[in-house]
This record gives sequence, C-alpha cells and structure tokens, in this order.
Amino acid sequence: MRTPLGALTSGLRLCDIGEGNRLAELGFELAMAGASARAATLADIAAALADPGLVPRDDPLAGYGSVLAGSASADRVLAGFLTGSLDAVLRLPDQRHVVIDYKTNRVPLPPGESLHPSCYDQDTMAAMMIDSHYPLQAILYSAALHRFLSVRLPGYDPGRHLGGVGYLFVRGMTGADSSGVFSWYPSPELVVRISDLLSRGGLSGGGLSSGGRSGDD
Repeated sequence: MRTPLGALTSGLRLCDIGEGNRLAELGFELAMAGASARAATLADIAAALADPGLVPRDDPLAGYGSVLAGSASADRVLAGFLTGSLDAVLRLPDQRHVVIDYKTNRVPLPPGESLHPSCYDQDTMAAMMIDSHYPLQAILYSAALHRFLSVRLPGYDPGRHLGGVGYLFVRGMTGADSSGVFSWYPSPELVVRISDLLSRGGLSGGGLSSGGRSGDD
C-alpha cells in the first residue's frame, strides 16, 4: 500500500488514493462481433500490437505482438461476449484513469537461489509479462475501461483520460521504492483500435459493473 507507483500515478501510492477515486473489481461483459466473415481474430489484435505506429519499437512490450501472432490461438475468432474483472481503476488528480492488476508471480530462479524483492527489476517483469500473455490481458482491460468511460464520463477524451496500466507484482513491493511496479502506457490509438476490433462485425457496447468478479481473467 505504501509503495510509490512511480510515473504511473505521478508518485502517488495506493494508500494516497481515497475510496472516492478508486473503483475496485470493475466487472465487464463486452459484446464482440458475430461469427461472420468480418469478425476479427487474435491475429488481428497481434497485428495491432506489432504495428510500430501504435506500439513504438522502444516500448518495453514491443515484442509481444509477434509472440501472440505465433501462438496456437492466433486464429481464434473474436465472437460472442468477453467477460472479466479489473482489479482496480484509479482516478488521479489530473483526471487520468489507470488500470491496476495485482500479481503474485514468483520470478523464475536457479535452484537454491532465494527470491528477493530486488529480483523484480523492469527487464524481468517485462519478460514475465510477455511469457504470461499479460499484455493481451492489459490491452483488453484498457479497451473495457475505454468503453466504460465513453458512456459514463462527460467529455471523455481517450488521449486525456486514459492513463496506462499498472501490473503490481506484490512480492517485489516493499514500500522503499517502486520495485515490483510494472507500468505500461498503451497509446490511446491502440486502445481504440482494439476496442473497434472487438466489435467488428456489428455488435458493440457491453455492460460493466462494480463489485465481484464476472468471469475469468
């Protein structure tokens, strides 16, 4: 609770963000396209994540698009409904909204080596993110938040109100510094592109609710 979250929250800690600016367990059910010839696939999402115009080459997760494209699920059609739950959404003083996800992953270590908070450096966390397909989860969560804000926030502007994603590897968080905090800032254009891909083929919108999980992560 007292670990600084760095640039993601302009140095604020979780304990600095009151209940009025913190929405926990935001459940969502997003309608995706019907099973038509125009329906998108995971490969389409992978292509967006590999597009240097949407994900710069110096992005810490820039290599994930090719990983997803080469996965066994790349040809999976995005049809029906996507359900899930965001661990938390934080509203910051500058009106940015940040997605938060808590993880308890252990860093893979050689036999006999002890786990220590210092093991959760940025390169290691980026590799763990990619290996676990967390960038896909993060961009879907961002699309869910985008749709939520577009219908709930007057004057909503993705460029102003979307503030990124924080994956908090709690075993690395000690309060002394930002160890264990992995921040990703998908561009508003990428988030909108993913949201559009999900609804390609005719369906759009989706319900969201606060409190309780409504599906698998």
